[in-house]
Amino acid sequence: VMTDMFEAHPDLLARCLKGIRFGSVNATALRVFHASTAEELRNNIPDLFTEATTNAFREFFVRLWHGVTTYEAETTFRTLDGESRIGKVHCVLTTATSDDWSHALVVLADVTESRHATEELARAKRLDTAGRLAGQIAHDFNNLLGPLVAYPEILQAKIPDEGRAHEMLRDMQDAALQIAEIN
Repeated sequence: VMTDMFEAHPDLLARCLKGIRFGSVNATALRVFHASTAEELRNNIPDLFTEATTNAFREFFVRLWHGVTTYEAETTFRTLDGESRIGKVHCVLTTATSDDWSHALVVLADVTESRHATEELARAKRLDTAGRLAGQIAHDFNNLLGPLVAYPEILQAKIPDEGRAHEMLRDMQDAALQIAEIN
């Protein structure tokens, strides 16, 4: 019902978001949002929201409507100078009843660096796996080339020096040596 209401009346969500007020702002919040003062942060709340932030709060409001008083999500937000960051948001309704939405505790943990480090580690693991696979393929390929290089020489020693077969064995050996150089 509430989701339909927000879709039918997008201004309702905007009004709900404008009603958000910070009760207390600590030094970490000022650093995370690149704000000089708590007042500067309080006066610029709408500038912090991205579409993902708006969606996270929409989901929290919908859950409140259904009587669920806690919510946790990962979302993006902006600093006051426009930098995009990734945050883990925890919302808890702190009033006595789920009908009173006047006070909620919202904790935002900036996980941008952690997320980037995790992505970089995953990328490094993928590259390491690709490198190991390429090394194994090269090793297997060299094992397959060994007979193609050696056998023509052995066969050339066993057949007369003249004739097409000798020439074909030389061509086969030359091709195998060229492939070995590529690998």
